[in-house]
Amino acid sequence: MGHNRYWAPDTTYAKQNGGKYNFEIDNRSNFALPTSQVFWDDLLREARTWGLTVYEQDWLDREFDKFAPLTKSATLGRTWLAQMGAAASSNGLSIQYCMSHCRHILASV
Repeated sequence: MGHNRYWAPDTTYAKQNGGKYNFEIDNRSNFALPTSQVFWDDLLREARTWGLTVYEQDWLDREFDKFAPLTKSATLGRTWLAQMGAAASSNGLSIQYCMSHCRHILASV
């Protein structure tokens, strides 16, 4: 199982920090969020080669409650979860949500 709590604003994956992927970054909350399908496809395809079978996305409540872009957008959260799920599905992986709100569980079905 691979565990991730949340992305930090200084993640090296983000274009803003010299990486190659689009991220929303909120330095005030100290969170960041990947916003491209390519990121999830690349990350989970690579993780599968390491033997990963389950990706755990933790701290969902804090991300959705404190990360400004998620509190202001009606679609960003759904897009983020859908991208993660699509990449997991195409790589034969499962996702486990942790510290989730009811809306996260509903989004997973």
